[in-house]
Amino acid sequence: AALPADVAVMAAAVADWRVASEADEKIKKGPAGAPALHLVENPDILATVGRHPTLRPRLVVGFAAETENLIANATAKLERKGADLIVLNDVSDTGIGFDSNENAVTLVTGEDEREVPRAAKSGIADRILARVVEIRGTDQTT
Repeated sequence: AALPADVAVMAAAVADWRVASEADEKIKKGPAGAPALHLVENPDILATVGRHPTLRPRLVVGFAAETENLIANATAKLERKGADLIVLNDVSDTGIGFDSNENAVTLVTGEDEREVPRAAKSGIADRILARVVEIRGTDQTT
């Protein structure tokens, strides 16, 4: 509903999965133990925007939380979702990111990867936006 837009910066997914159906009442403990939960995939908003046939923004930015094969996984996500820039977070580093005021990321495009060293999250945000402006400045279709 927010399209069209020049740039879309998509927040990381709140949840990839949700329960298929909600209980009408409290699920009480019983002798059988914990109930089985059937999960269904949530809509992929980044892919929906990045692959929109008519209203795709000129620049689509997504985020990737990874623990292994960082660049390969971020590059695959970039292509799979139709994004132009992926902000890669190495969430295996427990000293930054979640539960910290600092982070370090890698900005991944189809052409290169740029490391953003550990800094305050506000500084990281400034670097992400500077990269967005740089990419938009080289976009000759505007």
